[in-house]
Amino acid sequence: MLDRQPRRLQVSLAFDPGNRSHTTLRLPGGWAALDELTSAAGDASATGPRARPVPGAPTLRSVDHAPGARVQLHWRLTLDAATGLGGSAQAGAGWFAFSGQGVLAMPDELDQRSAPSACVQLDGLGAGSRWASSHGSGEGSTALLRVAPGAAPLAERVQQALYAGGALQAHTLSANGSTLTAVMPADAGWRFEVAALAQASAEALATQRRFWAEREPAPPWLVLMLPGPAAPAGLDSAGGTAWLQALALQAPTDLPLPGAAFDALIRQALARAWLADRFGPLAHAGRGDEAMRAWFSEGWADFLAHRSLLREGRWTPDDYATALNRKLMAYLIAPERALPQAQWLAAATTQPALAALPVARGEWLALQWHQALSRAGQPGLEALMRRLLVPPALARREGPISAPLATHRLVAALRAVLDDRPLRDIHRHIEQGEVFAFGPGSLGPCFIGQTARVPSWRLGFEPASLLSRVVAGVQPGGPAEAAGLRDGMRLLGHSLVPGEPTQPVWLQVQAEDGSRQEIRYLPGGDPVHELPRYQPVPQAMEQSACLGWLGLGPQAGAVAAGARSAGKGKAQGARKTGAKKASTRSTGKASGKAGSKAGGRSSGKAGVKGVAPLRRR
Repeated sequence: MLDRQPRRLQVSLAFDPGNRSHTTLRLPGGWAALDELTSAAGDASATGPRARPVPGAPTLRSVDHAPGARVQLHWRLTLDAATGLGGSAQAGAGWFAFSGQGVLAMPDELDQRSAPSACVQLDGLGAGSRWASSHGSGEGSTALLRVAPGAAPLAERVQQALYAGGALQAHTLSANGSTLTAVMPADAGWRFEVAALAQASAEALATQRRFWAEREPAPPWLVLMLPGPAAPAGLDSAGGTAWLQALALQAPTDLPLPGAAFDALIRQALARAWLADRFGPLAHAGRGDEAMRAWFSEGWADFLAHRSLLREGRWTPDDYATALNRKLMAYLIAPERALPQAQWLAAATTQPALAALPVARGEWLALQWHQALSRAGQPGLEALMRRLLVPPALARREGPISAPLATHRLVAALRAVLDDRPLRDIHRHIEQGEVFAFGPGSLGPCFIGQTARVPSWRLGFEPASLLSRVVAGVQPGGPAEAAGLRDGMRLLGHSLVPGEPTQPVWLQVQAEDGSRQEIRYLPGGDPVHELPRYQPVPQAMEQSACLGWLGLGPQAGAVAAGARSAGKGKAQGARKTGAKKASTRSTGKASGKAGSKAGGRSSGKAGVKGVAPLRRR
């Protein structure tokens, strides 16, 4: 039941093994408690195959069974206690959502030559429930979703999908032959309507497709908005992940829409979606080595999203400089900044804070290569990437060991211009962890940098006060106290930029005598660091060099011509626009308890980022 603790799901798997008498199952990650049942009803007297652990492989199970006989396995899954903090499954009192990667087991030995399909059945909720997924939608107490054959392996199409059910409200928007459905819990308390979410998401998706010069009709897309974790508002409590034709966004319920925070949130998620699907596999099938390329899948997502926000006019040059200065500071003062990749991979599972390291390295590497291409007379990194786009029908996230990965294809294309530099840079900065150096022009011709003494960011009071709305833990002698903040004051409103000591904190408070006042201060303190700081050049967006750096102005023609000659169609800089609405549909539904089954044959300020919903392994 979703309204009981602990929340549980029952998961059943059924498949036809063909002539095999042994099958290896790949279990999803993030299962806090997994109890195998001998029957769907949990009858202890029933008999059936048992999934046995595989030594040295915690995500695998071994199953012996009779050849030719349908295999059925059942588990009771207790949702992770941390699901609300970005786990692979999340649940509220009347809804639940999960990634297939986080909940659904799949056989490893599927015969891909027979183009297998699968069905995912979701049931156990009330009659008024609504279901949404990467593979379709439904209404009522049960939904049966068919996973059709495709270029990617069946297990990938099941486990890379997004699923949700319960008391959900939805809005479907159709425009230019494409369909996008926005879904969010009905009782989350958002300040915007689901129709506004659909419209803003459709505009962002249309801009993304125009930028990559997409010509084929877009497949149906799902955008799932979930409440943010229990963290102080504005303190890195938003994030987004990309799944099969779906985005899972997570943000505080006071997120303004439209607004700069949402713009950054969805553009980062869309960049992740394109990098995950459209440039080649990110991992070797069965090896689970996707994290080795997080510098590309996550770091380049930031590079692309940040430039998109500036190019579209949703960020000003000052916004871009603020975001990059904040990221630079976090990178350069981090004790782990020089950690080699092998050590990072070993420590990342137990130290979530390390996740930011490859993201930063990836963006710095992209900036350097973009600059190197420009100096070599090339239109830049994004123009080169357009030539590497894989048709949507051939997109897959994992590939055989014999096939080139997305990063292999990228390096091969770069070497045609930059010789062996890309290989050397990856070895030095990604594998060995050598710290990047930053000069006055490292962010490109739109910005100029110089070394400055920068204090550490210190909020000056307990961050939990932003949730409790009562000020506590004011640091004696700190800037907050000097500005007049005192313990016990009621916090009525606030505005701040986490991690940026040069941006003022603004607080509206009420003292014990009932008087109200506004408090403003710079959240800086010891230690002070010598760091590069960047600011826009005068009239940056009117300078031809800056416009060319962003793929705008006269240089954009060279980008488009290069894309056309490569047979990729006209490439054009994205501009802020709205999708032309053809038809819409909105619904809201209620729910009850939840269960799931999977069966198949042989088968605040711009730049929010932090907890990723429905996290990837």
